[in-house]
Amino acid sequence: IVSPLGKTVLFLRIFTMTTPKRTGDDLKAHLKSTTALDLSLLYDVAQIEFRSLVREIMGKIKDVKAGIVVDKFTHDLLVRIVPNFKSLVGEAMYFEHAVNVIDQYSLNTVIFSIYPSPDSLDAVARIINESKDFASSPHFHILYTSRQTMIASQLLKEKGVAGYIRGSETWQVNMIPIENDVITMEMPFTFSQYRIHNDKTPLFDVARAIMQLQMTYGIIPKIVGKGKAAQDVWDIVRHMTRELSERPLNAPEIDSLVLIDRSEDSITPLCSQMTYEGLVDEILGISLATLKLRPDLCADEKSREKGGELVVLNSSIKIFNDLRNLPWPQVGSLIRQRSQLLRDETDRGRQAMDMADLKAMGEFAKKLKKHIYVEQHHLPIHTNIALHIKKIIINDDFEEKFHTEHALLCGQRGGGFAGVKKLMGQEDIIAEADDYIEDCIAKQESLIRVLRLLCIRSLIAGGLKPSLLEYYRREVLQTYGFEHSLTLDNLAAAGLLVEQAVKKSNHATICDAFNLIDDVPEDATQIEDYHFVYMGYAPLSIRIVEQLLDTDHQLLQEHMPNHILKEKQRLPAGLKPKGSDDAQQRDPVTIVCFIGGVTQAEIAALRFLSRHKRREYVVMATDIVTGTRFLRNLREPIEKNIELSVSSRERRQLKD
Repeated sequence: IVSPLGKTVLFLRIFTMTTPKRTGDDLKAHLKSTTALDLSLLYDVAQIEFRSLVREIMGKIKDVKAGIVVDKFTHDLLVRIVPNFKSLVGEAMYFEHAVNVIDQYSLNTVIFSIYPSPDSLDAVARIINESKDFASSPHFHILYTSRQTMIASQLLKEKGVAGYIRGSETWQVNMIPIENDVITMEMPFTFSQYRIHNDKTPLFDVARAIMQLQMTYGIIPKIVGKGKAAQDVWDIVRHMTRELSERPLNAPEIDSLVLIDRSEDSITPLCSQMTYEGLVDEILGISLATLKLRPDLCADEKSREKGGELVVLNSSIKIFNDLRNLPWPQVGSLIRQRSQLLRDETDRGRQAMDMADLKAMGEFAKKLKKHIYVEQHHLPIHTNIALHIKKIIINDDFEEKFHTEHALLCGQRGGGFAGVKKLMGQEDIIAEADDYIEDCIAKQESLIRVLRLLCIRSLIAGGLKPSLLEYYRREVLQTYGFEHSLTLDNLAAAGLLVEQAVKKSNHATICDAFNLIDDVPEDATQIEDYHFVYMGYAPLSIRIVEQLLDTDHQLLQEHMPNHILKEKQRLPAGLKPKGSDDAQQRDPVTIVCFIGGVTQAEIAALRFLSRHKRREYVVMATDIVTGTRFLRNLREPIEKNIELSVSSRERRQLKD
């Protein structure tokens, strides 16, 4: 340490450490770092069930040589929930390697752990047909993820492999905690199923999840909700409760449950999110709190050579946790501050080693382990991501789209959002927005962009005039192809793109009553509301949550009186909510369940309320959506191989 060479060696060793591999336990450790609920308990329940199901299957066969075949979705879940799942069986594999592995290792038991999607079932049928006559005579079992469907059984019969399957079970993992305040059910087609096809299967799954929450965290005393789907879910929960032999007797940890039907606010997911995490999701796409980073955005050469890097996005990464809920204008200044702080810390470390100050070096080593090393790895990544986002949002295309969205939101109020009115440069904002939509179609811009704007246009006006709707429908089909007629039909069935009703739209009244539109202060210390999550627009869904938790729901009763749910559940005699004693005072915990999906920006708005209203919010959603995913999930299922059109410019970029 004293010699100059020794100090140099120590410094090099400190700053050339390799990235440690994150285990499943690492990916769920942050779930316990909350004052609300310990969501890691949900992982524990799911892990015990999976282990039990696998052991039960393997216990039926003598001298078992087993392997498990997983699809990508189930694999991603297992890495988080059962990180050592490979040790439960002899071999673990994806579809493409399964036949060779079954033959090479003479497996006599093959467990397909899959989500019941058509693609996965096709792969299962292919593997069975190619390996059923192997010398090992393998026994095939299916372990469905989340649910087993009649359609899945029928597909396997049609493909002629149902007779080779010895048994099927269901791993009922329908709640996936991805953050200490966020649970996703990964059911992306919920909105289309109940809105378009009147299929209540996903509502049953939501009800089952609520029952599991109550079995884990105790009875929820207060239930409120808005929308028909919310009422339907609670009706199913009531029916399930009556069938229980005994009710949970643990002290309730959840004070209230808010059920929100996405159809009560279909505008919000169609708008462009303007928080850091929302923009990352919109532009790069987040899946289960991870991001597959493109090679050009990676911070080190090794990751670029590997073709990219899987980046964890949760509260265990401090730089991301500090950035995620910020409005976009504040992102750059925080990154600059953290970069300077990191430079200052490393400079102090160098000085300590130059002076051979053992005490200072010891303190630096502690900081290195807890903070500096992680910051060194993740700060460059988020710097690259932020620079990439900046290039996109300062582009004229994005600015025009963003201002048109806000013009549509405000146009029915006579341009009450002054900033938009000034930027658009037209008094007739709606007419200007229509011109922009027509230009997008004429230029063959992305169909998703056109549909998002058309749906916002329809929703705020209570529909489009029949002649205008027919005009847009004709233009879309002629420009992008007649295969999209089913998609347009679905948008109409979902109430997103419809003919104007006789009754006048109350969008303007709701905007005024709920204060949905307002300027965002440039000074972060002056932000007193969550308009910043959409840069001037406060999500109606979150206003509804606030109203439902209010005692009289006055604004809802006046302006949105239909399908308001209010229920109370009695606690067993002598049972008190957790923390009700004076010595354990805590903020009330509220689960907000979005039936049909939630955006990252809406989650950020609830986190803002958690910080300012002395209430802990935990989000549970059937899926986490962006405007693009929200609309893609409304495509006609039989058109699964037809992608929504991209612009000619995007096609050229993909070709290049």
